[in-house]
Amino acid sequence: MDLVKNFDITEIRPKFNTPYDKYHGLMILINDTETGEILGDNFTIDAQGNWSIDLSITITDHFGIDDEDVIKFRDENPGFPSWWILQKRRDYVPFKTVIKIKKHIWGNMY
Repeated sequence: MDLVKNFDITEIRPKFNTPYDKYHGLMILINDTETGEILGDNFTIDAQGNWSIDLSITITDHFGIDDEDVIKFRDENPGFPSWWILQKRRDYVPFKTVIKIKKHIWGNMY
C-alpha cells in the first residue's frame, strides 16, 4: 500500500537561523525551508494492531531572494538589490538544497 502526503510547511517550516546554525554553517546552507514531502510505502498492519511503514521525507530549500528580503535588508547589505536583479530580472537560478530522510517506523494501535 502506498501512501502519499504533500504538505505546505509555510506556517511550521523548520528554520536554521540561530547563532549556533550560523556558526556551524546550517544558516548559510539551509536557513529556511520551502517545501516538504512525506511518502509512505510498505504499510502493514496485523490483527493485533501492530503496524509498520517506511517513510521517505524530502525537505527542499532554494537559496533565492524574495521581494521582502530586499526591502528588509537593503540598508544592511547593499548586495541584496543586485542579487534580486540577477535572480528576478536576469533569470539566474538559485541553488537548491535537498534533504532526504528515510526511516522505518512501527507501533501498536492499542
